[in-house]
Amino acid sequence: MSRTFNRNQMRQFALFINRVNQKQTVEASYYSLVEAGIELVVRAKSIRFAFERECNGIRKTIDQEYTIPPSLKKLYRTIEVPDPEGEKRNEERANRMIEECRKIAAEIGFAVYVQGDPRGCPIYLYLADEVKEGYRIDSLYQTIGIPVPID
Repeated sequence: MSRTFNRNQMRQFALFINRVNQKQTVEASYYSLVEAGIELVVRAKSIRFAFERECNGIRKTIDQEYTIPPSLKKLYRTIEVPDPEGEKRNEERANRMIEECRKIAAEIGFAVYVQGDPRGCPIYLYLADEVKEGYRIDSLYQTIGIPVPID
């Protein structure tokens, strides 16, 4: 499958790969970093879409039939109702994508922080030894983490 990037996305991706290359502790070729970066971007976009769907509420559309006097034909109207099966599928897909991101990041020596707000980057890479004792990554991810570009 071919992936295309516009100029701004290419610039963000290049900055991302450069930051990862500077911070990495595991010996990896630049080519493998770019491959891993592309896979992380694709999965981060899927994760963000899943978070957006979860935030907006997953609904399905059904046709509701109703009749008016017999002299008139049946009319249909479309309504939206909650979709519990869709919510479950969405959550499973997001969890699967997050696990795949963790595996890819581990191959290049990074850990993954998942930020669940759909308005920002959902995936940040960080080095586990950068989190000092007594601190948690959820308070440091914006300063020590490298956001995976999605736009």
